[in-house]
Amino acid sequence: MGGQGSTLNAVLGGTEVAAPVELERVEFLEELKKACAAGSEDLKRYTELWEQTWPFRKKRIDEGDHDYDSDLISYDILKWVRFGFRHQQAAWRVEGIKAGRTFFYNDKARQTLIKLDYIGALSLISMPDEGVGGAEHKALEAERNLLAVDIIVEMADYPEFVGLICETSVLNFLCIVLNQVPKACEIVTRIFVKLSDKEDNLNVLMEASVGDILESFFKTCQYKRPASGEAMLGRWRMDIKALGNCAQTLGTMIKYGHQCQVETQSIISVFHAFSSARQAEDAPDCLGLLANLSRLFYWICRTSSNISERMHEHMSGEEDEDFVLKVLQKMWVRCVDNHSMLQSALEGRKGTFATTSEAFERFCTDDLDRSVKLKLESQELKDKIYSARMFLCYVNCLLWLCMPVQSLRWKLRDIGFKRLQLTFELREDELLRVTLSTVRHLADLPEAQQCQDLIRFFGENLLGFLNSYLQGQLAQSQLRLLLDAISILSMQRGMQEFFAESDVWSSYQKLLQSPPPSSSQQEVKKINLVCLFTLGEVAVHPCNRLSWVCKSGDPSTFYPPRDAFEPYLESLVKDQDDNMRTIASLLLTMFQESKFHYPAVEIETTFRSILEWWMVNTTAQYEEQRELVENQLEDETAPRRPLPELLQLAITRKREQIALTSMETMQYCAPHECVLALSLLSRLALEPKFKALFKDAVEPLLGCVCAGIWPEAREAAATLANLMWLPDWKEEKLVCWLKFDSPNCIVVDAANCLLPVKTGNPKPVDMGKGMYKSMWGIEFVEGSCITLHPDGLRTTHIPGTLASAPALDTLACTSKKPYAWLGSEPDSKHFTITCWFYWPASPSPVDKVLIQTSPKPKSPPIASLYIECEEKEDQHEWVWILVDRSDVKRVIRTPRLMQGWHSLAVVSSTRNSKYPFDGTKFFLDEWKVELKHVWMPNDFHVIGNSTGTYEGGEGKKPFGLITDFRIYASTLNDTAIKAIAQSTDTESHPDEIVRMIAQMDAATILAQRLDVPDTASECLRALGSLATLASQRAKIYSVCGREVLRMLDSPHPMIKRQAARLMTNLA
Repeated sequence: MGGQGSTLNAVLGGTEVAAPVELERVEFLEELKKACAAGSEDLKRYTELWEQTWPFRKKRIDEGDHDYDSDLISYDILKWVRFGFRHQQAAWRVEGIKAGRTFFYNDKARQTLIKLDYIGALSLISMPDEGVGGAEHKALEAERNLLAVDIIVEMADYPEFVGLICETSVLNFLCIVLNQVPKACEIVTRIFVKLSDKEDNLNVLMEASVGDILESFFKTCQYKRPASGEAMLGRWRMDIKALGNCAQTLGTMIKYGHQCQVETQSIISVFHAFSSARQAEDAPDCLGLLANLSRLFYWICRTSSNISERMHEHMSGEEDEDFVLKVLQKMWVRCVDNHSMLQSALEGRKGTFATTSEAFERFCTDDLDRSVKLKLESQELKDKIYSARMFLCYVNCLLWLCMPVQSLRWKLRDIGFKRLQLTFELREDELLRVTLSTVRHLADLPEAQQCQDLIRFFGENLLGFLNSYLQGQLAQSQLRLLLDAISILSMQRGMQEFFAESDVWSSYQKLLQSPPPSSSQQEVKKINLVCLFTLGEVAVHPCNRLSWVCKSGDPSTFYPPRDAFEPYLESLVKDQDDNMRTIASLLLTMFQESKFHYPAVEIETTFRSILEWWMVNTTAQYEEQRELVENQLEDETAPRRPLPELLQLAITRKREQIALTSMETMQYCAPHECVLALSLLSRLALEPKFKALFKDAVEPLLGCVCAGIWPEAREAAATLANLMWLPDWKEEKLVCWLKFDSPNCIVVDAANCLLPVKTGNPKPVDMGKGMYKSMWGIEFVEGSCITLHPDGLRTTHIPGTLASAPALDTLACTSKKPYAWLGSEPDSKHFTITCWFYWPASPSPVDKVLIQTSPKPKSPPIASLYIECEEKEDQHEWVWILVDRSDVKRVIRTPRLMQGWHSLAVVSSTRNSKYPFDGTKFFLDEWKVELKHVWMPNDFHVIGNSTGTYEGGEGKKPFGLITDFRIYASTLNDTAIKAIAQSTDTESHPDEIVRMIAQMDAATILAQRLDVPDTASECLRALGSLATLASQRAKIYSVCGREVLRMLDSPHPMIKRQAARLMTNLA
């Protein structure tokens, strides 16, 4: 009720109070009429009447009896109130305004006062009477302005008055009073605090230049405590309160996106002054001011695109970034000390400790006057305790904001900031909201994702909050914000693993089964949707949905448990909410892989619908979608920007450190749903039979890498990398391709499936001797060979090592089992080997091993395909030896080999293949032989020599110079083999997908998204595959080579391995 609880002097403006008299309503009205009668106006009597009746009116009001005032209002008493505040004489106006103030509590009276333009009278209160001027006028003006703002601050508690206070004339009046009446500064700034509490008022305040006025006041306000003099100390206390109010209002303006040029130096100077003055025995705590200043500083940093620069801008001399951090460290130590002291004291008051500490006794004093003791149950002490906690909350959250900034992170560590988890212990509603919103904000920022320990720390504490809520220990008001923060954290793959390990599904089941009791049906829907966001994100982690990816345990165990999760999703497919249905449908489609065991033509409709939905809702379309909504054109389709424009947008964002976040895209796009959709598409992109469906998707995928939020960019990069895995449009299942297209690219698998290992030192081809423009070729010499896979390659068991790249996993995690085909796996007798080899003029008379099988227990490896030297009549004759599955040597006599390059192909087939033949076909150039019912072992371990090293006595059967070695997990027909044999350049090579992606400047695009570990691991995987194309290697190194070299020391296992693979492929 504002002033109704104050003393009579306060309500009536501090005048001398006449003896109280209880007048009947009619008598009171009649006396007022007489006092206001024309020709006999009696100001003294008018004033006495209001003063005499107020005690009795107030007593009735306090007791809840409003009948007396209601009758007065019905008898039109406000007519005589208006007579007073609209009078020509200033003294009358003052008394009329005071009288009107006593009716603020009454709804009907407020509406009448608005109609009577009561607020207008307030701004005219200081107008002098004729003939009054000089010092007397200035004194009266200051006194009356002080009264006016004291009344306005009370009016600000009532919504009906707020709109009137926000009128330009009133705001201008308040700004004038702030600058001209020192005693009014605390009250005026308190008015602005109340007005700024409502976001709708902020635009009006900014338009009236209130922000500018407060910025100026903030710079000039005296905050240093005078040494003595009660009058000076009283003025200082008012200034400190005003400065705190000013900081609170400016912080609110900045929070809601309004530009306020607050100099960081001013805040740090105050912090520094109070950290130094704290040693004095009589120095007050000033926690109210410090709390509001820390809030202001927090919002300045949170809304800044460059925290490091913002923290020390406008600093002079030695006041640099280090100085700011050291001042903050002193503030933080103070926060921690206060928190520890209060925790102990509060426990003591519960009976744990018998007495309170000396520090607590010192704390129980007035915030601005150490000589005034505060009672334990007083509101003043409660307010001070809240200020201490608010101070800790905002400084703690401010330090969190600094941690993702690399230049600040190590300084925070060196300076010695500790116990940065304390704000999680605070349970006050507003402070908890600040803590949770800070976590949500940071979890959404790309730079914060580099701090895995910080993200994990957030996740652990958020799950702790969730458990507290489920146990009834956390207020329902913060549940939605808590779930939002968890859902954003769940976009990171490391947190997806953590949430699975923490069994978030069980916690969410309890929440979904027992929704908040006081929530509306709409709110329950929103809670269910946010829970589904998290569960969906966790479910699409490669470990939780791909059978060949697993850190430990059974790779076929998925999370959330499918037997419970799928029925829940099926129930949501029928939900009325579009988002719920979309997510449930995407997840069920992803889980039920049997739907994709059919040819591409049968799933093309489903594929197109998912792809087209994603292209409309992707966060890469954020600007376009927002423009449509703002122009009320939601029913239209947003145009797609050309890829070069999106690339320039990505470069600009990276340069200016601007990051698109999931929260800002949520209103216009579908960030979570798009991540799920791309997870499904990335799975399909691995399958050779579906790759042709992606021809129209490559450009939008690259556009998403450019402009999408980082989790969606990660999935888009993963989809592109998967397209380049077994990279051919023709469904030929190319599982190994050693091009040998450069002297240093010996272990580059252009099928992007294997990580071959080199033994020894194969020789590069001599200049002018190589294939394809005289550049391709590697000569295996004694002691040199290539190991395709430690366990040997089998075309039925393709390693999934390079089919995904979770940042925190290792290559061992991604190859627990072989790749799981969507449909039947290839027949072990269906494969093709092709190779070009160079036959010298005078070959050495030793066996030349091309392929060797893997060793088995108690069974050494065997050379399954090699050339054997036979001596006949002092001449050497060369024959091919193919060892079949029964270890029987099959001798193949071919036309005599002439010096030069020759094409070799081995095609293994059965009657059930696409090109039926029961046995093996052996091709040498255009000559071939058919070996019916003979099959070579499907086991390819070593290429180019026998097993072992030269030092161990092995490796003495080098094959010689070869290039373009391929293994297909399918049977190629004679036409395809002939085309390979007749090929003279690389145009017909099976890397059309890689070339297509490269032509769209993919190297530059992928290099823009190496800032977030999750996205970087997939972009590195894609870049590694792109680097199998010789024309891209120099370009890739020029756009990101230095950055990739730094990533070789990354703390993230997969990034380190993918960076190493990329550098190997770049060579």
